[in-house]
Amino acid sequence: MFRLILPLSMVLAGCNASVGPVGVSIGGPEASPAVANPADYKELDHNVPRGVEAALPPGVSKLDVRENDLCYAYVQDGLILPVKRPDGSQYCLK
Repeated sequence: MFRLILPLSMVLAGCNASVGPVGVSIGGPEASPAVANPADYKELDHNVPRGVEAALPPGVSKLDVRENDLCYAYVQDGLILPVKRPDGSQYCLK
């Protein structure tokens, strides 16, 4: 009987994982790393702008949106992730 032992990097490569500043994030290349200063992002005291709402990933509620200095993020699985524009940059209104 043989045992196959694979290095962790090979196992992660097989499941399409990406490594971010907070650890391993399963989900492929479109997965975003968490924002740099998550404590600075606060719940909104105004409506979510339409452009931000349109840029939210499927399944993310408007109630999950956070804002810091007119830059938008959302809460998912305990992380605060940036709302992305089509060009890949964070959605900011400045």
